[in-house]
Amino acid sequence: MLHSLSIFYSPYSNPQSKKPYEIFPSDNSVTYQIGYKILRPIIEARIDYYIKKHGLEEYLHKIKSKIYKKTNFTFYDIRQGNGKMVVCGQDISVIIYKISNTTTTNIENIINNFPNPENIRLGSHSVPELNYAIDGMQENGERIVTINSGKNHGNYYIKVITNKSNNIQGIKNLLTFNNVIKNYKGTVNTIRCGDTVSIKYTIRNSHGTPILNDLKAHFTVGKGQVPLALELSVINMTSDHTRSAIIPPELLKDFKNQIDLNNIKIIDLQVIN
Repeated sequence: MLHSLSIFYSPYSNPQSKKPYEIFPSDNSVTYQIGYKILRPIIEARIDYYIKKHGLEEYLHKIKSKIYKKTNFTFYDIRQGNGKMVVCGQDISVIIYKISNTTTTNIENIINNFPNPENIRLGSHSVPELNYAIDGMQENGERIVTINSGKNHGNYYIKVITNKSNNIQGIKNLLTFNNVIKNYKGTVNTIRCGDTVSIKYTIRNSHGTPILNDLKAHFTVGKGQVPLALELSVINMTSDHTRSAIIPPELLKDFKNQIDLNNIKIIDLQVIN
């Protein structure tokens, strides 16, 4: 019976449960279900003893106090592409085609009904999940994006035709490091292209000495409302972590007259309400 159970922590589990874990029998037959109900107190007692012995109880309860916002989209690449990479806020030409779910749809019909390329600034598309999914593609890259729920749910074919913006110098040299926030409670959001976010940040020199301290910014990622280094640093950041970003000099030009632009800088960031 013990070998037929799955025991794990789930961030989507019932928040009212007193246990920081859930147990599921791997077989739904009546025999297994009855056996599970009979043995459940014994199994839970063994798990509780193990958790207490190794000091895991507080840790697991703290994790369970977080509510992870489920990602509403998935994608897979048909072709990787071989041109310039697309970055949030850049002007691009892209084909976006929503694939019909009707049984009459075939590949020939899809090709014959392709729309003309759209010219958009990435981050401004009316379907947020498409902003998220296009970010990071390359010219000539093709991708199928599936939006799982909501008014825009369905499958989309994406092809990036051209990136009309200049290459961002130094972007490949930007490094980020995440640090978990202890005792974080509430919903965990992931910041992506086109999202609106409030942050507080400190800029340090390469020795860690603060240059600009405890600043705040409220902006939409991709709209150019703040220095580019801030926009790039928050993408894919989660609200239950702080982040330290090492910024190369090429990405510091928007801070002209505020800091020395000749050496790398460190930006410490945290999402705020």
